[in-house]
Amino acid sequence: MPQARARRLLSLRGLAGISRDLLHKRYGIAKATLQNWESARAGGLTGKGAHRILKVYHAEGIVCSFDWLMHGIGSGPELMNQHQSTSGDAELDPLMRGLANDITFLRSIYDHVVDLPLTDRSMHPAYPQSAHVAGISYYKDHIQLAVGRDCIVHAVSHPPMFRRLLTSDQVDCYHLVPLNLSGEFQIITNVEVLSAAPVMWVRSEAFTYQSD
Repeated sequence: MPQARARRLLSLRGLAGISRDLLHKRYGIAKATLQNWESARAGGLTGKGAHRILKVYHAEGIVCSFDWLMHGIGSGPELMNQHQSTSGDAELDPLMRGLANDITFLRSIYDHVVDLPLTDRSMHPAYPQSAHVAGISYYKDHIQLAVGRDCIVHAVSHPPMFRRLLTSDQVDCYHLVPLNLSGEFQIITNVEVLSAAPVMWVRSEAFTYQSD
């Protein structure tokens, strides 16, 4: 029923901890449309709208299936676990405790901080596989400001990744390029990007780097 669908959608926004105004500013979804979806007005959330809003919440760190949102089938939404390594657990080794403290500090002075552990050599040799990177997310038209820089990227139909962001011939699309040119890692072309965070901080066992 539209009312149950609206309640599930509202719970997603509660889990993300984000206002309609911020959703509108970051992703361009009209506040009136969001209100209609979350209150089951005018027929409520449609399938097309569900696919769109799920992309948005994925960029906000929420994993949710289309079937659950539209029909209440299966397990409910979950927070993405990409930040588990920065939980500040007392059992962490000194490197990881330092990492947790640094990320906490960044989030205390900046909005929209995202971080990502590197799990492969796709950005080698500039960034070691053991590194952890962080940056501040740009949204919508501001993504253009990140072109040519190494970014944590949330792209449609892809998991969060760390790549160099380049312009594309297609409107509102970008190319995501690994720095490792061995051919082992794919260049992703003409992909819709929801947010891009130019790296401002890198930490690894070998070094810590913070940009100006």
